Amino acid sequence: METATMLQKRAVLTPDQFSLLASAISEAMLNVSHHAYEDDMFKSQLAMLGGKRWWQCAWFNADENEVVFIICDLGLGIYGSFGTLDGDLDQQNEVSSVMKALTLGESRFVGLGRGNGSEDIKRPIGSGCAESEKLLVLTGHARYSYNSQDAMPRCERLAEFIPGTLVQWSLVPRRGEHD
Repeated sequence: METATMLQKRAVLTPDQFSLLASAISEAMLNVSHHAYEDDMFKSQLAMLGGKRWWQCAWFNADENEVVFIICDLGLGIYGSFGTLDGDLDQQNEVSSVMKALTLGESRFVGLGRGNGSEDIKRPIGSGCAESEKLLVLTGHARYSYNSQDAMPRCERLAEFIPGTLVQWSLVPRRGEHD
Protein backbone atom coordinates (compact mmCIF):
# COMPACT_ATOMS: atom_id res chain seq x y z
CA MET A 1 0.00 0.00 0.00
CA GLU A 2 3.04 2.30 -0.11
CA THR A 3 2.10 3.40 -3.62
CA ALA A 4 -1.45 4.27 -2.54
CA THR A 5 -0.02 6.22 0.40
CA MET A 6 2.25 8.14 -2.00
CA LEU A 7 -0.80 8.97 -4.13
CA GLN A 8 -2.65 10.12 -1.03
CA LYS A 9 0.16 12.56 -0.19
CA ARG A 10 0.39 13.98 -3.72
CA ALA A 11 -3.25 13.93 -4.80
CA VAL A 12 -4.84 14.46 -1.38
CA LEU A 13 -7.66 11.96 -1.71
CA THR A 14 -10.43 12.30 0.86
CA PRO A 15 -10.32 9.69 3.63
CA ASP A 16 -13.29 7.93 2.00
CA GLN A 17 -11.65 7.93 -1.44
CA PHE A 18 -8.40 6.59 -0.01
CA SER A 19 -10.18 3.85 1.94
CA LEU A 20 -12.21 2.75 -1.11
CA LEU A 21 -9.14 2.75 -3.37
CA ALA A 22 -7.11 0.79 -0.80
CA SER A 23 -9.92 -1.80 -0.54
CA ALA A 24 -10.15 -2.07 -4.32
CA ILE A 25 -6.39 -2.56 -4.66
CA SER A 26 -6.44 -5.20 -1.89
CA GLU A 27 -9.25 -7.05 -3.67
CA ALA A 28 -7.36 -7.00 -6.98
CA MET A 29 -4.25 -8.38 -5.24
CA LEU A 30 -6.36 -11.04 -3.51
CA ASN A 31 -7.78 -12.04 -6.90
CA VAL A 32 -4.23 -12.60 -8.17
CA SER A 33 -3.55 -14.85 -5.19
CA HIS A 34 -6.81 -16.83 -5.47
CA HIS A 35 -7.39 -16.99 -9.21
CA ALA A 36 -4.67 -15.79 -11.59
CA TYR A 37 -2.15 -18.63 -11.47
CA GLU A 38 -4.33 -21.61 -10.50
CA ASP A 39 -3.22 -23.84 -13.36
CA ASP A 40 -0.33 -26.28 -13.68
CA MET A 41 0.96 -24.43 -16.75
CA PHE A 42 2.27 -21.70 -14.40
CA LYS A 43 4.44 -23.99 -12.21
CA SER A 44 7.76 -23.12 -13.86
CA GLN A 45 6.86 -19.43 -14.13
CA LEU A 46 5.92 -19.29 -10.44
CA ALA A 47 9.20 -20.98 -9.50
CA MET A 48 11.21 -18.59 -11.66
CA LEU A 49 9.42 -15.46 -10.40
CA GLY A 50 9.27 -16.61 -6.79
CA GLY A 51 5.50 -16.76 -6.49
CA LYS A 52 2.28 -15.33 -7.82
CA ARG A 53 3.39 -12.01 -9.28
CA TRP A 54 1.50 -8.84 -9.99
CA TRP A 55 2.73 -5.42 -11.08
CA GLN A 56 1.50 -1.94 -10.37
CA CYS A 57 1.88 1.56 -11.71
CA ALA A 58 0.39 4.78 -10.37
CA TRP A 59 0.57 8.51 -10.92
CA PHE A 60 -1.14 11.80 -10.16
CA ASN A 61 -1.58 14.30 -12.99
CA ALA A 62 -2.13 17.65 -11.26
CA ASP A 63 -2.93 19.43 -14.55
CA GLU A 64 -5.78 17.01 -15.26
CA ASN A 65 -6.59 16.49 -11.56
CA GLU A 66 -6.54 12.74 -12.10
CA VAL A 67 -5.19 9.84 -10.07
CA VAL A 68 -4.45 6.67 -12.05
CA PHE A 69 -3.67 3.32 -10.43
CA ILE A 70 -3.00 0.17 -12.47
CA ILE A 71 -2.47 -3.39 -11.25
CA CYS A 72 -1.92 -6.33 -13.58
CA ASP A 73 -0.87 -9.97 -13.65
CA LEU A 74 0.10 -12.45 -16.37
CA GLY A 75 -2.13 -15.28 -15.17
CA LEU A 76 -5.19 -17.03 -16.57
CA GLY A 77 -7.29 -13.90 -16.93
CA ILE A 78 -10.84 -13.60 -15.69
CA TYR A 79 -12.31 -15.80 -18.39
CA GLY A 80 -9.66 -18.48 -17.98
CA SER A 81 -10.35 -18.63 -14.26
CA PHE A 82 -14.09 -17.96 -14.07
CA GLY A 83 -15.16 -19.46 -17.40
CA THR A 84 -13.73 -22.90 -16.73
CA LEU A 85 -16.51 -23.59 -14.25
CA ASP A 86 -19.07 -23.70 -17.01
CA GLY A 87 -16.74 -25.73 -19.21
CA ASP A 88 -17.47 -23.35 -22.08
CA LEU A 89 -14.20 -21.70 -22.99
CA ASP A 90 -15.26 -20.53 -26.43
CA GLN A 91 -14.90 -16.98 -27.71
CA GLN A 92 -18.64 -16.34 -27.90
CA ASN A 93 -18.93 -16.64 -24.13
CA GLU A 94 -15.78 -14.74 -23.14
CA VAL A 95 -17.38 -11.27 -23.00
CA SER A 96 -20.49 -12.48 -21.17
CA SER A 97 -18.36 -14.50 -18.70
CA VAL A 98 -16.21 -11.47 -17.88
CA MET A 99 -19.33 -9.33 -17.43
CA LYS A 100 -20.83 -12.01 -15.18
CA ALA A 101 -17.62 -12.35 -13.14
CA LEU A 102 -17.67 -8.60 -12.47
CA THR A 103 -21.27 -8.69 -11.25
CA LEU A 104 -22.20 -8.64 -7.57
CA GLY A 105 -22.61 -12.11 -6.11
CA GLU A 106 -20.70 -13.98 -8.82
CA SER A 107 -17.72 -16.11 -7.83
CA ARG A 108 -16.09 -19.32 -8.90
CA PHE A 109 -16.04 -20.27 -5.22
CA VAL A 110 -19.18 -21.58 -3.57
CA GLY A 111 -20.09 -20.24 -0.17
CA LEU A 112 -21.50 -17.44 1.86
CA GLY A 113 -19.83 -14.07 1.49
CA ARG A 114 -18.17 -14.86 -1.84
CA GLY A 115 -18.59 -12.90 -5.06
CA ASN A 116 -18.56 -9.42 -3.53
CA GLY A 117 -15.06 -8.50 -4.66
CA SER A 118 -16.14 -7.00 -7.95
CA GLU A 119 -18.17 -4.43 -6.02
CA ASP A 120 -15.08 -3.55 -3.95
CA ILE A 121 -13.19 -3.03 -7.21
CA LYS A 122 -15.94 -0.76 -8.61
CA ARG A 123 -16.68 1.14 -5.40
CA PRO A 124 -14.03 3.92 -5.76
CA ILE A 125 -15.68 5.02 -9.02
CA GLY A 126 -18.07 7.92 -8.48
CA SER A 127 -17.80 7.95 -4.72
CA GLY A 128 -19.61 11.26 -4.25
CA CYS A 129 -18.19 12.60 -7.49
CA ALA A 130 -20.10 14.18 -10.35
CA GLU A 131 -17.00 14.23 -12.55
CA SER A 132 -16.01 11.33 -14.76
CA GLU A 133 -14.16 8.58 -12.95
CA LYS A 134 -13.42 5.31 -14.73
CA LEU A 135 -12.65 1.66 -14.15
CA LEU A 136 -11.09 -0.29 -17.00
CA VAL A 137 -10.44 -4.04 -16.97
CA LEU A 138 -8.59 -5.71 -19.84
CA THR A 139 -8.41 -9.50 -19.81
CA GLY A 140 -8.11 -12.00 -22.64
CA HIS A 141 -10.23 -10.70 -25.51
CA ALA A 142 -12.52 -8.65 -23.24
CA ARG A 143 -12.62 -4.96 -22.33
CA TYR A 144 -14.82 -4.11 -19.33
CA SER A 145 -15.48 -0.45 -18.53
CA TYR A 146 -17.46 1.33 -15.86
CA ASN A 147 -17.70 5.07 -15.25
CA SER A 148 -19.28 7.46 -12.79
CA GLN A 149 -21.27 9.40 -15.39
CA ASP A 150 -23.66 6.63 -16.36
CA ALA A 151 -22.74 3.85 -13.87
CA MET A 152 -23.58 1.27 -16.54
CA PRO A 153 -20.90 -1.38 -16.99
CA ARG A 154 -19.98 -2.27 -20.56
CA CYS A 155 -18.09 -5.28 -21.80
CA GLU A 156 -16.95 -5.73 -25.38
CA ARG A 157 -14.76 -8.06 -27.38
CA LEU A 158 -11.21 -7.01 -28.21
CA ALA A 159 -9.45 -8.21 -31.34
CA GLU A 160 -6.17 -8.17 -29.40
CA PHE A 161 -5.40 -10.72 -26.70
CA ILE A 162 -4.39 -9.36 -23.30
CA PRO A 163 -2.61 -12.03 -21.21
CA GLY A 164 -3.72 -12.06 -17.58
CA THR A 165 -5.74 -9.17 -16.20
CA LEU A 166 -5.11 -5.43 -16.07
CA VAL A 167 -7.26 -3.24 -13.79
CA GLN A 168 -7.07 0.56 -14.02
CA TRP A 169 -8.79 3.10 -11.80
CA SER A 170 -8.90 6.74 -12.97
CA LEU A 171 -10.12 8.93 -10.11
CA VAL A 172 -10.70 12.63 -9.48
CA PRO A 173 -9.26 13.62 -6.10
CA ARG A 174 -11.46 15.97 -4.14
CA ARG A 175 -8.64 18.06 -2.73
CA GLY A 176 -9.70 20.51 -0.10
CA GLU A 177 -13.11 18.90 0.33
CA HIS A 178 -14.05 17.32 3.63
CA ASP A 179 -16.29 14.31 4.23
